[in-house]
Amino acid sequence: HVDACLGGFVLPFARPGTFPTFDFQVAGVTSMSADTHKFGYAPKGTSIVLYRTKELRHAQYFSYAKWTGGIYATPTFAGSRPSALIGCAWASLITIGEEGFQERTQKILS
Repeated sequence: HVDACLGGFVLPFARPGTFPTFDFQVAGVTSMSADTHKFGYAPKGTSIVLYRTKELRHAQYFSYAKWTGGIYATPTFAGSRPSALIGCAWASLITIGEEGFQERTQKILS
């Protein structure tokens, strides 16, 4: 696992060769986390977890048959935040785009 919660939205957009490779290009890296609310410019309380394969992601699914409201199943962590924050995070990432993240990264690193 790579904990990229602080630099996950900086390192990928830095100039090639500036930092060592840290992502799925490295053998043995099976998952990565990044906080969209840090340098992803999204609302606080949002993060992402990425998995190398679908099979690894499957282990994250949660299901509970005895919940008082019926069967509870989610691909997110149980008790995670409302979807409005995720929608805002998505809008931020799409609005800034790859070029925007590259520009911001250069400002952060200079």
